[in-house]
Amino acid sequence: MPKLSETEHRDWLAANAKHALRNAGVEQGHTVVDFGCGGGVFCFAAADLVGEEGIVYALDRDESQLVSVAREAEARGLTNVRTRNTGGGVDVPLRDKCCDVMLLFDVLQMVDDWDRLFAESYRILKPAGKLAIFPMHVQPEQVCARVKAAGFSEERRWRCLLRFAKQGA
Repeated sequence: MPKLSETEHRDWLAANAKHALRNAGVEQGHTVVDFGCGGGVFCFAAADLVGEEGIVYALDRDESQLVSVAREAEARGLTNVRTRNTGGGVDVPLRDKCCDVMLLFDVLQMVDDWDRLFAESYRILKPAGKLAIFPMHVQPEQVCARVKAAGFSEERRWRCLLRFAKQGA
């Protein structure tokens, strides 16, 4: 089988969002953060997976994307999607240890301060929470080293996704 390009991986992920999210660790009742949610492909799939008992926070710096996500969530009858504007920064406007899974899909190439973003991920994840990354346009090994330095251990690689677990408190 030929190696897929980043674009082919991205398109495959979008077409198989629920399957990818299950492999990222998303389950019924979870609280999920989709950082850099864009148009919402993964937050809508996550909202279906977590069900009415769960919550999906769709975070982005683009207010027009967030308005679009909120409208689409309403049109789909998804009452568990909450939008938050990051203002272009990496500080996550959520309380400590509030989520089970954080998604960083196709977003790291737009982030200047990875270390701060990974520290924020650690802060908001519950103990043993999952950090799932699709490292588009960046080297996976570089990502792994920085994520591990932030207090995570690599759990698995699945296709183009990297999944880490929060270690410690």
